[in-house]
Amino acid sequence: MTRQTLAKGLKVVVSNTFTQLREMEPYRSMTDSIRVVEARGKWQNTHGVPVERLEKMALRWEPLRNPKNFTTAGSFD
Repeated sequence: MTRQTLAKGLKVVVSNTFTQLREMEPYRSMTDSIRVVEARGKWQNTHGVPVERLEKMALRWEPLRNPKNFTTAGSFD
C-alpha cells in the first residue's frame, strides 16, 4: 500500500517501532524524500507491551548514520 500511494504522488506516514536501520530500509528504498521522527523520553505504554520486551527493544536500538531529515519528539509527560 505504501508503494502504491507513493506512486500516486501522495505522502505516506509509517508509524512503527523500528529499532534497527534494516527494518526501515524497505520504506527508505521507495523514495528519496523521507522524514524520520524519533520519539525520545518516557511515553505511556498504551499497547500493553511487557516491560521485558521494551527493554530488549531498547538494547537493539541502532541510531541513524546520517540524520538528514531527522526530527526528535520529546516526552509529553
